[in-house]
Amino acid sequence: MQNREGMPIEYDFSRHGYYLTEKLADFPLLQISEGEIVALFVAQRAMAQYRGTPFEQPLRVACEKLMEGLKGQFSVAWGDLDSAISFRNIETNPVDIRIFKDLSFAVQHSREVVFDYCKLGAKHFETRNLRPYHLTCVNYQWYVLGHDTLRKEVRRFVLGRMQSLHVLETTFSRPKHFSADKFFKGSFGVFSGDKPIEIRIWFSSFAARLVQERHWHHSQEIQQLANDEIELKLTLTSIVEISRWILSWGDHAKALAPVELVDSIKKTLHESIKRYGAA
Repeated sequence: MQNREGMPIEYDFSRHGYYLTEKLADFPLLQISEGEIVALFVAQRAMAQYRGTPFEQPLRVACEKLMEGLKGQFSVAWGDLDSAISFRNIETNPVDIRIFKDLSFAVQHSREVVFDYCKLGAKHFETRNLRPYHLTCVNYQWYVLGHDTLRKEVRRFVLGRMQSLHVLETTFSRPKHFSADKFFKGSFGVFSGDKPIEIRIWFSSFAARLVQERHWHHSQEIQQLANDEIELKLTLTSIVEISRWILSWGDHAKALAPVELVDSIKKTLHESIKRYGAA
C-alpha cells in the first residue's frame, strides 16, 4: 500500500502496527482493467433480463460502486457502454420477487415451503408442500427442484406458476446424493426420463451453419453430409423439448430417429395442417 499506492502509512512501534498519517479522500479498492469493467457491465446487462428477481438492482449497484472507486484511473461511462452493448430476448418471464426471495431463503436454510400451484394445462391451483433443494434458470425460465412430500419424489416447479408461498418452520436435510446436473442429465432443457434415446436430425445447408455455430448439448455429434448439409446426433432421455426445437427450424430440419420422435412430429404437423385447414 505504501509503495504501490503511495498511501500515507507509517509504522507505530508502540502499537506494533501501521497507521494512516493523514485522512484519505479516496481509498483505492483494487486494480482492475477496462476490459474487466466491460465484462462486469456485460454480466450486469445479462442479469437485467431477469427483472423481478433480487439480482437486477444489487448487481447494478455493485458495478456502479466499483466504477466509483476507480474514478481517475480510466474513463468508461455506463452511457457509452449502454450504446455499445445490449441484450435482446424475445421471451421474458417476470417472477414475483417475494416468492423468489422466500424460495432462496428456504433453499439456503433447508426449510420446507407450501404454495398453490397451477401446472401447465390445469385450470385450478392445488396446494403443494416442498422441500426445496435447488433454484435454476433454464432458457429464461426459473425453476425450483425439490422433494414433493405428497408425490414422494423430486419434482420441478416453475416459479411463475406459484402463488401464496409460505416458508415453514419445518427443516429437512438435503440428500447428499442430490445433484441438479444429474437431475437434468439427458434433458434438452428440463424434461428428462430414465432411458437414453439416440436422436438423429438432418439439417439443410442453410440451417447447418447456424447449428454448427452453437453448442446445443454435451452429447452432440455433427456429421458432414453432401451439399453442405449435416446430421446432428444427440443422446437424450426425453423427446418432449427436442420435438419443439426441430419444428422451430421449419423445413430446414427433419427428424430421422428414433421412430417415436418421427411419429410425434408427423402427428404435430398433421394436427397443425388440420387446424389451418379449418380456418
